[in-house]
Amino acid sequence: MKLTRYMLTPHFVELALSESIRKWLLGKLHDESKVDETFTNIAVPSKETNSVKEQKSLLKIVAEVRKNPPLFKQFEKGLIRFEDLDSNFPEISETIKNHIIKFAWMPMVSMTNAPRERKEFLDMISSNLRADEGSIQALKRIERRARERKQIVEETLEKLNMPKEIVRYVEALQEFIFLRSFRMEIYGQAHYYVQPLLNEIAKKSKLMSQEIKYMTHLEILDFLENKGIIRQDVIRERMIAYAFIMRNGIVSEVFAGKKAEEMKKREVAEDTV
Repeated sequence: MKLTRYMLTPHFVELALSESIRKWLLGKLHDESKVDETFTNIAVPSKETNSVKEQKSLLKIVAEVRKNPPLFKQFEKGLIRFEDLDSNFPEISETIKNHIIKFAWMPMVSMTNAPRERKEFLDMISSNLRADEGSIQALKRIERRARERKQIVEETLEKLNMPKEIVRYVEALQEFIFLRSFRMEIYGQAHYYVQPLLNEIAKKSKLMSQEIKYMTHLEILDFLENKGIIRQDVIRERMIAYAFIMRNGIVSEVFAGKKAEEMKKREVAEDTV
């Protein structure tokens, strides 16, 4: 929770850099539409995001499945199970398991989301096998677009003859665009890797693992250290709707159920004034 207040920093820095770059572009091009087009060409992430990495990893697995006719038929019929993979196709089974280890956390940007189940990954492979575009072609398309995007950036910067200071702004902007996605991926990984700990706390408190996620860290500590009382009725209200006030990285008030809905309506009303 203490880190949360810093997670918006990339947005603020990105806005400041964007404004400086666009201002320079307008002085150079004297045309808002050209500024928009040029800015779009250079405002790209500096690195490959995990979502792209997962997509490429999955396509490589799909390509391996296509090379194996007996395995391909099993996937095509929708009858594939991990038990079958372990027994009959151990190499591809190991590859899929490694993929799961790397990317099961992807849906968990929100703590209350669940990680991808093993079967979901098999379904994703089956879905890609049914796609009109082959996996190798799709992989090549992703890599080609990345090369083309990099080339467009280089050609645009060279054509504009940007001063070094503005080039540094562009490079910094690209880093912060990457961080905008990466910061959410960090949330997902943190939520995923803390699951075993939360499951243990859930056992001690006789709550469901999903219910534990609706307690604050202070409430959890109070229960573990002082055998504090857990209000299950309050937790269930929070599962319907919740809101909290954070000051300097510390949650000072938590609202549940109807109170949370009322607070939400009040905040929205104040924002529209």
